[in-house]
Amino acid sequence: MTQALSFIEYDSAFTDDEKQQSKLLKVSCNLNNAACKLKLRDYKQAVKHCTKVLDADSKNVKALYRRAQACIQLVDLDLAEMDIKKALEIDPDNRDVKLEYKLLREKVKEYNKKDAQFYGNIFAKMNKVEHLNSAVSRYVDVHVISFFVVKVKACTLMFLKTLIQ
Repeated sequence: MTQALSFIEYDSAFTDDEKQQSKLLKVSCNLNNAACKLKLRDYKQAVKHCTKVLDADSKNVKALYRRAQACIQLVDLDLAEMDIKKALEIDPDNRDVKLEYKLLREKVKEYNKKDAQFYGNIFAKMNKVEHLNSAVSRYVDVHVISFFVVKVKACTLMFLKTLIQ
């Protein structure tokens, strides 16, 4: 497929009809490459191939669907949602896209739950640190004051000794 793309990459010498056929062939090859990359779990490359298709044909449902699949695996859930919604606008009865949208919503829910737990733990730890800082601060304040009181007493005693002598 990559080799086929290389044969039609430079289509400036083609007639208009050949350019149209070349465009269709590029779309087909990139969609097939994207499908292969998804199977191989090379999600970044799958996104790249789908994006090439979408640059040529922004309403290609297969490219939107496959890029959404790759984005879900890459945890780019915002782009996945945009692609799925656009695919459903174009083809609202597409069963595969609907199933992928359901999967995406489940993933979003799962990640939101994990985020809530993660940030909840962070805030709990920050609260503990703040509490410890407060306790340390009170401890330091008491000991610093005590230290200065002792130093003042020592200085006063030294001063008094110099006066007496």
